[in-house]
Amino acid sequence: MKDILLIGDYKDNGGPTNVNRELINNSNKKIKCIFNDNKYLRFIETLFKIILFDVIVISGYSNKSIFYTDFCHFLKKKVVYLMHGCIKYENEINILGLSDNYVESEIKFLNKVDLILCTSELYSNWVKNFYPQIISKISFLNNGIPFIGEIKPNKKKKKNEYNIILIGGNRNIKNNLIVCKAIKELVNEGLKINLKLFGRKYKNNEIIDDNNVIYKGMVSREELMTELKNSDIYICNSLVESFGLSVIDALIAGCDILISKNVGASSIFKIDDNFVINDCKNLDEIKEKIRYILKNSNNRKIIKSIKKNTSYKSASEKLIHICNNL
Repeated sequence: MKDILLIGDYKDNGGPTNVNRELINNSNKKIKCIFNDNKYLRFIETLFKIILFDVIVISGYSNKSIFYTDFCHFLKKKVVYLMHGCIKYENEINILGLSDNYVESEIKFLNKVDLILCTSELYSNWVKNFYPQIISKISFLNNGIPFIGEIKPNKKKKKNEYNIILIGGNRNIKNNLIVCKAIKELVNEGLKINLKLFGRKYKNNEIIDDNNVIYKGMVSREELMTELKNSDIYICNSLVESFGLSVIDALIAGCDILISKNVGASSIFKIDDNFVINDCKNLDEIKEKIRYILKNSNNRKIIKSIKKNTSYKSASEKLIHICNNL
């Protein structure tokens, strides 16, 4: 049994952070972590623990990732990278303005690690197409999800009135703008839809300025779950979505979901084509799929289709198995 160290944030509230925390907490103490919050003490603790451990799992890229990887290989340690997103692509699509050196350092890092584990099978296929030169070291570890117990009853909807939620703010990769336009047209055609949008506003991305949209900004997970429980549909129309934990949250809350074909979470359940946006830039398709889902619930069916062994514990056990076989 190899000793495994995970380097990555697990204390805050965010997608990758929550994944790290659950991998650690469900590992039966077989995956260790870094405790110090002070950046200098954290750096020293990380170096010291790299010396002691056999396999180092780096979750999410940072400025120190290449240094840590070089140090690991100097000590003949194996490095596994948990890939939650692609810096090069997200910098381009979201107009983040990251430096060329930082963007180029990502591919250098990917070339150095021993194994890249994408957070869903679907996303791993996308990464292979984006980085074909490193295809041999790309695999996947589907994110674990919380236990979804008894299936919730269908919500009692107001007659001809629907609550829809979008998450991701105006970030281009989330592609929420065209969904807002589609819903505006549906409202103009006579449907009564209350639309709420959660997430940050990015200064270089187009602002969604529409009377039909209630812009809620950043909220706590608890508040977001309350909003989901009071909503009918969650739409995730991402151009690329490595997993999409919000999709699982929506299912837990009892929402029906409409997702693009690029959402990694679909790797763990079955979903009919009527609930999948195949061309996430096609306004007419989005309108058609929204109309369909307003009349045809999918929450129960999707929950029933979720693959076995998708728990947090199962994901942690799979990661341990992968590390032990390096």
